[in-house]
Amino acid sequence: MSDLFDGQLPAMLKLLDDDNAEIQKLLRENILRQAIAVILEKDLLLKQLEKPDANRLRGFLRELHIPIVTQAIKSLLDAKMDDIDLENGAMILSYWFDPDTSCTSQKLHLDMLADDIDAILPENAAAIDVIGHMSNYLFAKKFFRGNTSDYYNPGNSILHRILETGQGIPISLSMLYMLIARRLRVPIYGVGVPGHFIVKYDDGKEEIFFDPYNKGRVFTRAHCQDLLMQLNVEDPEAILAGCTNLDMLARMLRNLHMIYTSHSAEKEKAKEVKSFLSLFEAVSARDRTR
Repeated sequence: MSDLFDGQLPAMLKLLDDDNAEIQKLLRENILRQAIAVILEKDLLLKQLEKPDANRLRGFLRELHIPIVTQAIKSLLDAKMDDIDLENGAMILSYWFDPDTSCTSQKLHLDMLADDIDAILPENAAAIDVIGHMSNYLFAKKFFRGNTSDYYNPGNSILHRILETGQGIPISLSMLYMLIARRLRVPIYGVGVPGHFIVKYDDGKEEIFFDPYNKGRVFTRAHCQDLLMQLNVEDPEAILAGCTNLDMLARMLRNLHMIYTSHSAEKEKAKEVKSFLSLFEAVSARDRTR
């Protein structure tokens, strides 16, 4: 069992068939207290159980679906130091979108993509060459691309759906790029351009802006500055400095809220996303007052 868990929850899972109200309450409390670990390691939890107990746990988790996601987001934000964990945030959103998804499979998929890229990177490659090899692999070989025909499909913002379909929107394809780059120890950060989203390589010495939605197209800083001036942005330099993971996930939630409000019949989803977004906004507001 993963060390993400303390010892109590795995032991309590053996009591799933106990109808005692106090036992059920304690099990619920333990699951919610370890909500992120439950989401990330659900496969391991299920694997250690006999089939009847595994089915009971699946049912239990479905009953607690929104409370688990809500608590996981709270725990993600509570653990914030300089920033939050982008990958854990993406996995939480995937679990919210589909509780049957496997975070373990998603991580293995990301690992595989990173390993394949690592195998083709020349030793001591220049930053622009690293970006070129990564972009060529992801966009020319693996065919990750923008979903131009169904742009407002909510699945375009969900990591496991992007891995399955190869399609996303600017911010989610940027997120994918960043998660793979982190595995390769390549310093790539999100840049929240109004109406779009790009990323940049920044090792403190060299800075390269590029666009995962447009197959890794590279921009100069001057080009980005000109674009922001045309958009009448108040502080272009603040945008080009890059955004935090917290800001990035909050923007993804705002996108999802807009999609469910204006382009989907699933209005309950809009309410759920709004409640998640309020947790992010509370942290952002708190940070601004410090």
